Parts: sequence; structure tokens; C-alpha cells
Amino acid sequence: MQVNKMNMKKLLSYLILSGIVFLNMGAGCGDKSEDPAPDEKYIKLLVGGRWDVYKTYSESESDKVTLTIKDGALGYKFYADGTMDGCHKQTCAKQGRWSYKVKNAAAGTGELTFFNDNKDIASVYGEKTVGHLEIIDDNEFGWVITGNPYVGSSDYKVLRWWMKRKP
Repeated sequence: MQVNKMNMKKLLSYLILSGIVFLNMGAGCGDKSEDPAPDEKYIKLLVGGRWDVYKTYSESESDKVTLTIKDGALGYKFYADGTMDGCHKQTCAKQGRWSYKVKNAAAGTGELTFFNDNKDIASVYGEKTVGHLEIIDDNEFGWVITGNPYVGSSDYKVLRWWMKRKP
């Protein structure tokens, strides 16, 4: 009988210790209002202002081309509700929707997706264009779209767009 009481005391001690450790694991996690989740932080970064494409790189089977885009010729506006406008010169029109998933919060990288509701754009780039986004700073990023084997119905294997925010 003495052995059973000893085992019970050890078991009870382990249970209490386990409970204390389990409860302490959640300490400090209750108030999320101070720091936004990584996805929210970067989504807020993309929303606001117009993002103008200032340089592109495209790679096909037969060619590699880097272009500098005239200031204000091509851009995008991202809205918090997940919609976006495509802009050409001073005219912006609804292009579709967008989403962003953080892959590495420390590096500011993730996956940017355009859902192209505009039929003309979708006929070239596909209904969904997905690429790796690298945030350079609060007002600049690079977006790399790699085809499988091509981007949409184009003959591009790789597209890279560099964008800067205009207030």
C-alpha cells in the first residue's frame, strides 16, 4: 500500500507541474491589438496610394527583355476589401481582386495573387496570376511570376515587375 501512495503523490506532482507549464505557455498571447498579424501588417502596407510599375523583365524561350516603364504609364491600386484597380496613365478601372500570404515575415516576402476579372487581361495572364513578392521597403517591391511552363497564354516563362508607391 505504501508504494501506491508514493506513486499517487508522484503522479499528482507531475499533473500539477504539467498544468502550470501548460497555463504559462499562453502567457502574453492574449492581447493581439498591439502587433497586427504578419499578413495584416503587409496587407496594410500594400493598401493606399497607387503602385506604379517602373521596370519589367520578361523571359521567353527566345528572348530576355528588360524595360523601363514611363512614369505613371502602368500601375495598380490595392484596396483593403481585396479588390484592385489596374491603371494606365491617369485612368484606373476595376481589374479584379488580390490576396497576399506572408511566407517569411522577417524578410518581407510572400505570395501575391491577382484574380483577373477583366477578360482582356485574363486572356493573356490567366484568371489567376500568382507570384513571389519581395518587399524592398514601405514604398517599393518586386514581384516575380514564374510560369508552369508559361504565364497564362503568353510565351513568357518569367515576368518580374518592380513597383513604387505614389501617394
